[in-house]
Amino acid sequence: MRSVCILVALAVILPACTGKQTAPTRVEAENRRVAGPGTQTKTESSGLLGNPDKDPPPPRAGEQLAPEALEQALEQAREQLKAGETYKAMATLRTCANKLELDFRCEAELGILLAGLERHRAEARYYLNAVATLDDPKADAEMFRRLGEAMQKQGMHRQTGDVYQRMIDHGATTAADYALLSRGLQFNASRLQEAADALAKARALDPSVDKWTYEEGLLRAQVAGQSAQAAALLRTYLDKTRGQDPELDNVLEARIAELSGLGKIEDAAKPPQDPATKAPTPLVQ
Repeated sequence: MRSVCILVALAVILPACTGKQTAPTRVEAENRRVAGPGTQTKTESSGLLGNPDKDPPPPRAGEQLAPEALEQALEQAREQLKAGETYKAMATLRTCANKLELDFRCEAELGILLAGLERHRAEARYYLNAVATLDDPKADAEMFRRLGEAMQKQGMHRQTGDVYQRMIDHGATTAADYALLSRGLQFNASRLQEAADALAKARALDPSVDKWTYEEGLLRAQVAGQSAQAAALLRTYLDKTRGQDPELDNVLEARIAELSGLGKIEDAAKPPQDPATKAPTPLVQ
């Protein structure tokens, strides 16, 4: 456990030495991907697919089901899944999937189902990609949560940030939801600020989870101009956990000192502020 903690701590130091931005959850997410989607061994063929693990479905074709028939198909698939009839549910969802008129809920449900099976990688990614950037007012937060989890199983980590944001937009409000959003955003180096802000929201909703303070500190350490804030967060975490791992304590002390120094440099480089308005004082031409 101690060696694992040291490796995580080194992930904080290395970006500062190399100039690279590294999201702290990349290794964790990759481990989940390598672990795979379980031990399902039964095979199934749609009749139209050659090898669903390597070949995507054929081009879109056919008319979409009428609205009432579509709702019936979705409900039937839900009941079949509850009964453990996975392959019957798959066949039902294929009656509304890959049509010329894409239905978000149908293809999202089919992609989620396929992502949990072995030997369906190409087919799963086809449907997950089809809905990755789409929204649907009929979908709920739980569907987007499951969609993001399915994408992570398939290694589609960079796309999960937007999916989890739609989860929030559709009513997810818990601290764990915002932590999940942060983890999705972390796979895009240009969105580390948003990832840190999502963790700040999670901490505000549930201050008891110390690791969120630590992770937010790691993120803000990689955002320009936020070194002092990162140092304060890591100091808070260290003060709460000091003594649990003395070696990690020493690593964090060094990193906090480095970030504090960078914070002073960043503050000195900021334009002076007008005390009355707290706005930057205009430079004299």
